[in-house]
Amino acid sequence: MAETNGLSRTSRKMILVSFGILALALGGVWLLDPDAFPTGSVTEAEPPPPALPTEYGGSPPSDAERIARLQRSIDGQRKYLDKLNGQLNDPNSEFKQAEKRFQLVDAERETARREIQDLKDAGKTLEAAARETALKDIDARWQRLRDRFNLAIQEHKTLQESIAAATKQLHEDEQALARLSGAASSSSSSTPASETRSVPAAPPSTATEKKTSPSSSPTSLLPAPSSPLTVSSESSSASLAAPSPSAPAAQPANHVSREVERAREEAKLKEEDAKKAESKAQSISERIETLNENIALTKKLLEDTRRRADLEQQTKTQLENELKQKTSANAPATELQSLTRRIESAQQRFQQVLNETRSTTDHLHDLQDELNRLQAAQIRALRDADAKKQAADAAEERIAQLQNPFRPRNIVHWLLTHGPRLFLIALGTLLFYHLSRAFSRRLVQIMSQGTSKRGTKHDRENRAQTLAGVFNSALSLLILGGGSLMMLDEVGIPIVPLMGGAAVLGLAVAFGAQNLIKDYFSGFMVLLEDQYGINDVVKIGDVSGLVEHISLRTTVLRDLEGTVHFIPHGTITTVSNQTHGWSRALFDVDIDYKEDIDRVMQVLLEIGRELRRDPSFGPLILDDPEMLGVDDLSDSSVVIKFFLKTRPLQQWTVKREMLRRIKKRFDELGIEIPYPHQTVHHRYDSPPPPTLPYSRSA
Repeated sequence: MAETNGLSRTSRKMILVSFGILALALGGVWLLDPDAFPTGSVTEAEPPPPALPTEYGGSPPSDAERIARLQRSIDGQRKYLDKLNGQLNDPNSEFKQAEKRFQLVDAERETARREIQDLKDAGKTLEAAARETALKDIDARWQRLRDRFNLAIQEHKTLQESIAAATKQLHEDEQALARLSGAASSSSSSTPASETRSVPAAPPSTATEKKTSPSSSPTSLLPAPSSPLTVSSESSSASLAAPSPSAPAAQPANHVSREVERAREEAKLKEEDAKKAESKAQSISERIETLNENIALTKKLLEDTRRRADLEQQTKTQLENELKQKTSANAPATELQSLTRRIESAQQRFQQVLNETRSTTDHLHDLQDELNRLQAAQIRALRDADAKKQAADAAEERIAQLQNPFRPRNIVHWLLTHGPRLFLIALGTLLFYHLSRAFSRRLVQIMSQGTSKRGTKHDRENRAQTLAGVFNSALSLLILGGGSLMMLDEVGIPIVPLMGGAAVLGLAVAFGAQNLIKDYFSGFMVLLEDQYGINDVVKIGDVSGLVEHISLRTTVLRDLEGTVHFIPHGTITTVSNQTHGWSRALFDVDIDYKEDIDRVMQVLLEIGRELRRDPSFGPLILDDPEMLGVDDLSDSSVVIKFFLKTRPLQQWTVKREMLRRIKKRFDELGIEIPYPHQTVHHRYDSPPPPTLPYSRSA
């Protein structure tokens, strides 16, 4: 019972310590980022828009003032267009009269020239001289009418260009008025203040004034209450800001995603506002460009009108001088009356031109005033667009801050979202890794035992350990590689490009290291088939020796001289294993021709049986000696061949002891082991003397 109470106290202490550590961690996160744990659903208040610059030191005009001003401008433009069209289409216009008069005087001048030429050709010199004097007056009138007609032509062209520019300006003003009227009606509609965003009122020239076709609907300055964007954004914002009471408590991950989504919606709205403000500024720039063109044409038209007034004044002055001269010369009354009527007509035309000059000057002043207002509105629109652009950039920075992976709040969110899965993946990887290491050795041992039973237990264990290392390497690569890819995918790193790169790298390695891969594969087959093992005596090609070490790539042999040979498995074509499973001690015994062969073979078998019964050498021999018989009849001996089956690597030990005992037994029994000798026989025609026999052994 006391032990149970002690365990409970320990558990309570561990729980308290855990809660303390968690509280300290959360407190540290709050100190680094106070917004990491927001209280309630209160969102950040949008900062008020910056104040727009005033026009001429006063406040910006209201919607009513802008509409009234635009309406006055449109009415003035229409009247001015009617006036220009009337001047252009008037059959008694200055252009038509100047053209008609110039054509008449030009024809009269050409006729007078032909008549003078005809008189000169006919020899009537005096009459030709009189006509030349009259031709000078005609030339003077022709020059005046020519200058007047040229001025009328230039004025006619300027009049056409002015009509086109005024029509363009009238069309833009009508579009601006339509947009402003729509904005005013939208702002005056009964929309709750909580469902619309406050947008600062713009002057008439700051409305969106993109050149659109007459059929296109004008863009409103303020978002309409029934706009799908406004309704969806505000409803989504309201639903995010005020969750349903019946909804469950939001998890931290959901809260972070909602906050980012809300910030994205706000950034989207501010970006749209910035685009609209930029469009307004661009539209004002286009209106200013059109107005400048209209002002330039009006100035040109005013200059033409003033030149025409000067011409009319000159004409009047010339006619008055001519009237004085003819009055002094007592000219006929009819001629004086005609000059008087011409002077009165010139005076009327001069007065008409003066009236046109005043009207054109007043219109030019109106255009310049409108230009000043548009320039002031352009400054406001540019500053408003810049302010809204800064607000949109600030919203984007806010999103970047919310999505910053190193933000403490995002770190907590990431740990809560991905941490458990990463932990499970790592735990599963380690578990499979240890299971593979636990079962691979057992599996390889079963395979090794089922393949071959040769060698000692230690040899089989070495082989199993080698194969286990191969399987462990392959399984470890598979398990750890798969686990690493799963963890990278969970972290958010795309693994498809990594796998593609690994495949390309593996292909490059395979092409560049074909011999190395061949060595490893051949070594694996050597181990799997148990062709030879450590401490086996093998012959590989021209090299023979004791196997000291086997790896997947090479085999290490040491020959009798102590030289170590490293042989890559990929170069091995034939292996001769002298100790595979069991060995054999082979004997070739030479005896003299005079010995009894059957007796010698029986003696050799008895020596072999005695050696097998020996307590020291008997365990090394697996079977009784097997006599093969006479193997060869050489020059000086008879060769008897037999062998003893021994354990691996023991054939040389058994053979040495067997040869020792054979020599000893042959000496006891008097069995001669001949050494190589040679007998020389001499042939004579007569019998040799008795003292000459000679024999030499070699």
